[in-house]
Amino acid sequence: MHTLNAAMFLEDAAQRAGDKPFLLTGQQPVTFGQVEENARRAARMFTDLGIQPGERIAFLLGNSPTFMACYFGALKMGAVPVPLNPQSPGPEVAYYLTDSHAGAFVAAEPFLEAAQAGFQAAGTCQHFLFDNLPGSTACPPAAQRLAPLLSAASSDFTTAVTQPQDVAVVLYTSGTTGRPKGAMLSHANLHFFTELLARDQWELGPSDVILMTASASHIFGQTILLVACATTAALSLVGRIDIATLAANIQRDRVTYFAGVPMLANLLLHSPQVAAFDLSSLRKVMFGGATISSEVMAQFKARFQVEVITGYGMTEAVPLTFANAALMRSAPPGSVGKPVWGTSLRIVDETDADMPPGSAGEIIVRGPQVFSGYQNRPEANAEALRGGWFHTGDAGYLDANGYLFIVDRLREMVKVSGFSVFPAEVERVLQAHPAVAEVAVIGLQRKNLDERLKAFVVLKPGAEAGARELIAYCEAQLAEYKCPRLIEFRASLPKSPTGKIDKKSLAE
Repeated sequence: MHTLNAAMFLEDAAQRAGDKPFLLTGQQPVTFGQVEENARRAARMFTDLGIQPGERIAFLLGNSPTFMACYFGALKMGAVPVPLNPQSPGPEVAYYLTDSHAGAFVAAEPFLEAAQAGFQAAGTCQHFLFDNLPGSTACPPAAQRLAPLLSAASSDFTTAVTQPQDVAVVLYTSGTTGRPKGAMLSHANLHFFTELLARDQWELGPSDVILMTASASHIFGQTILLVACATTAALSLVGRIDIATLAANIQRDRVTYFAGVPMLANLLLHSPQVAAFDLSSLRKVMFGGATISSEVMAQFKARFQVEVITGYGMTEAVPLTFANAALMRSAPPGSVGKPVWGTSLRIVDETDADMPPGSAGEIIVRGPQVFSGYQNRPEANAEALRGGWFHTGDAGYLDANGYLFIVDRLREMVKVSGFSVFPAEVERVLQAHPAVAEVAVIGLQRKNLDERLKAFVVLKPGAEAGARELIAYCEAQLAEYKCPRLIEFRASLPKSPTGKIDKKSLAE
């Protein structure tokens, strides 16, 4: 087998464009060459601490130059980065450290309280490094300051030999069906999806500036980071996700591209704050991570005069299907495209028998981007990867021409009067109502009765609509059993750290 290490993306970028700005933070840009040098120092630092190839190194750093240096440094010396969501509280941090068997933990000052509590509760991590601590702030017990270690380390480091199927990174899934699971992605997985997205799907180049809307602890953030290196595009780093900050970054850095969840489309379309900013540099956006209605896509394209593309993937396998700008012109409305190169996709019933075109079932896939399994989860792996196919847990269907349509998560399915209802179908109808900005539909279990549907609705600024009007709107387009019987109006809907609507908290 040939040597393959995902750190090569940064190394190659530094060789080709070492003086080119890479990280845009609103201060002095950080070049590809500077990040590469700092990554070599981080690799030497981790090695001098005694970290071994294959060992896990957890990061609670946010999207920052320090994260980039430590992430690529860990890859260089053959260790496995485990990026943690910056919003994780102490108990979650402790769980991640314990479950991943992390040998080292690197955290930054904004997350001091959660990092310290998690490290102490886990009690399994040998090394604890802290970044950006003011001189007057005491270092947490058992921790060391990162900056002196990093600056003292030599930048003379040769990237370790790793094989294509070696684990490159562990990313934790959202855990909506239990405790989060660590998905193990190989160097080959990362190389496949990075090259495919950069070249064929996102069609980016050195002149592009990419808005990094997602945390690098999420698969969206990973793809954005690696694609930027592969194309030597600049990254505009976002400190926090609010509409004014996003718009300000787009204006300041002349952002040309971003990939994000559909929530961002709604925010940019309906927030009055957007009018204060110049977003004319945008030329292309990609929405994924949740379903987006064809109406919203059309509105976004018309409002901002950009190409809008969509796709389907997940932490365990990204991308699975895609509709780039050329494909979008022939794709039927609502489709997420066709399977990407090298990927096989089937729609099956509960016995894994194939379903005919137009019939919904579980989406199962296999291809070079499919992960090797969940860390420490042999039973979950046996179930998810049975028969050599990854069972996504998503419901969808293929049309006669092979275009995929996402219906919903299988676990979201609601039984009403004996019929199966997918909330996403109802959400798409309500989302098309001219007064509706955002909507989430859930099933409510009733004692000794089947479920009924409830919709949580956020109206557009200045718009008016009543519950009866929205229910009647659904009844004109859906079978009666698919229509919500309860409507609750809210000023906003709760979101997960990745920007998806948090239905679990709505149900609770």
